[in-house]
Order: sequence, then C-alpha cells, then structure tokens
Amino acid sequence: MTNWQPIETAPRDGTPIYGQTAQGVEVAMFWGEGLLDDDGRDCGGWHASDEGAAPDCWTDGVCWARNDSGVPSDAPVLWRAR
Repeated sequence: MTNWQPIETAPRDGTPIYGQTAQGVEVAMFWGEGLLDDDGRDCGGWHASDEGAAPDCWTDGVCWARNDSGVPSDAPVLWRAR
C-alpha cells in the first residue's frame, strides 16, 4: 500500500486518488477544473469520485472553501494512489 503524502503533492491532472480529510474521512477523489468561484472566476477543486461518498460538508461532491450553507468544507490534507 502506498503511504499517505501531503495533499500539496497530489496530482492535479484528473488522476483518481484517495484523499484523507482533516477529520480523517477517506474519499476517492480527483482534481477537476472548470468550476467558478463566488466571484465568477475559473477555479479547480477536489471532486469525490462518487458524489454519495463525499463528506456532507462538500457541496455537490466538491470540496469548496465553504459549502452552500457557509460552513467550511472538511478539506483533504493527505493523499495516496488508488
């Protein structure tokens, strides 16, 4: 099994990976582009591969700085290969 590594080193090219959030939740995910931030600017973000398996605080299966309710998302801090 691959060791966990800091999320800053994770591939951001759509490669499927496993992430672990700050609260210890493991999520199958990938980095996706083509999103818009609150100011309408293009941005990317971590997407759960299975939206139903995303933490409840991720809106529409995406880890945003804050979800639709204004609550900070439980962001991934570690990653490993799938």
